[in-house]
Amino acid sequence: MQIKPREKFPHPAHVPARSRKKFTIMVILSIFQSVEFYVILTVVAAAVVALCARPSSLGPVDTHLLSAWFIPGDPDAEPGICCECLDSGDVLIRRVGLPDMGSNGTAALAITKKGNDLHIIERLTPSPVFVVNGERPEPLTEAVFTLDFLGQGWYHIKYEGSGSRFAAFSLHVRPGIRLCRPLIQ
Repeated sequence: MQIKPREKFPHPAHVPARSRKKFTIMVILSIFQSVEFYVILTVVAAAVVALCARPSSLGPVDTHLLSAWFIPGDPDAEPGICCECLDSGDVLIRRVGLPDMGSNGTAALAITKKGNDLHIIERLTPSPVFVVNGERPEPLTEAVFTLDFLGQGWYHIKYEGSGSRFAAFSLHVRPGIRLCRPLIQ
């Protein structure tokens, strides 16, 4: 018995055009069955989602320095902050639960505004409380700040109080909105 030699593949010129067309389509469709194709497709889809979810530019960074005026308040109140949006568009921040600041004490805020993100750092300097004519004055335990540079919208606020206390929250600046948050240690 004689073994026939293998037939060689025919030259492409000798293959009918219809068969070449089917072969080309099969090669192209075989890409969809490979793992590499789906890995590349997943990476491209993740890149498109990342570009769509990217935040817009935040704009310039502004720093504002504010000083407070003091009012009498509850000396036993827990440390916290209360925000109130006024009809004029200003925002009042009331810091409660302070030690008695005395008549010459100071409270200041350094506010860094980056887009709609506010980073607020508080600095307190109490003064000695003087007794006048044997009477101790009413304790000044609340500080009030006025923010007049915010427009309407949502703001993400990180407030760093003195003594490693902080609060983080979102505030919708719109007339009539009030919000109180405790300062956590």
